[in-house]
Amino acid sequence: MDNEFAYAAAEVRQILNYLPKEDTDKIPLELIEFLKNEADENYVSNIDPHKQLNEQKITEKAKDILTYIYREYWCNEQRKKELDEVLLKNEKIEQQIIQQSQIAFNADIVFGSKEKQEVLQEVSKHLVNYENKNFLIKILEKIKYIFKRRAK
Repeated sequence: MDNEFAYAAAEVRQILNYLPKEDTDKIPLELIEFLKNEADENYVSNIDPHKQLNEQKITEKAKDILTYIYREYWCNEQRKKELDEVLLKNEKIEQQIIQQSQIAFNADIVFGSKEKQEVLQEVSKHLVNYENKNFLIKILEKIKYIFKRRAK
């Protein structure tokens, strides 16, 4: 594993230590052991148990792991469905933005400056408003991305 994941695992372990036992008991021991084995023992995180999670300065991968844990082990089925719907909607919007930015990039290569401006104006007319994603949604998306990438 890379250092970033080792730091994230250390942060998640520290956060889990602050949670009530009934919450951490819902997490499989294999996952907790995995985090323990992958965590960088020398990494000192700045987790403050007196602050809310969204106020903590933790790595993106730690957020991803926490989102995964939240969805898989703490969410009820209704909440999972809601999260999945939002994730699917946001993924579609993100794909549209990526496709449109690729069109703009290709226009820059193929066309000159004036034609590029016209293409960019046309693309901007069709852009979908990109919603700000909930903190947990962003994390869940990154976790899905990591697992998809590892599956390949």
